[in-house]
Order: sequence, then C-alpha cells, then structure tokens
Amino acid sequence: MDSSSLDRATEIVSGIDWVKAPANDEGIIYLGATREGPVALRMNDFPSEHLFTLTLEGQPFVEFDEWPMSFGQRPWSSIQLLK
Repeated sequence: MDSSSLDRATEIVSGIDWVKAPANDEGIIYLGATREGPVALRMNDFPSEHLFTLTLEGQPFVEFDEWPMSFGQRPWSSIQLLK
C-alpha cells in the first residue's frame, strides 16, 4: 500500500464505528458508514491475495496484510478471526 493510499484510507476510517457483517459469501467481515459512503472490510484468500481489502461504496479501495496502526483500534480481537 503506498503512502497516499494509506493516508486517504486513514482519513476515511478515522473514528468509524465498525459493526460485524452478517454472514455472506463475499468475505465481508465488518461494515461501517462514513461521510464518504459505506465501507466494508473484506477478508481475502490469503496468501494468494492480500489478507484484507477495504472497500468504499462497494469498490475496492486499498488492500493490506496487517491492520495499519494509523487506522486506530482493530474492530476485532485475534481470537474472533479464528471463529
């Protein structure tokens, strides 16, 4: 992830209240609402793809393998991801 994408993504998710997504086939694990529009966090087919994709208004916005510290607190604990 380049620094401009990270900066923009940080602006979008700053202060977001994530909610656990209902079960789905798209791999969406958390949802949120921002003034930019709806966002979703998708878990991908790691390691052949990046672990996560942040989508904005249904379109992939940025991909990453580790939760960026600039995003603030992760919306999950490590144990929750294993369930």
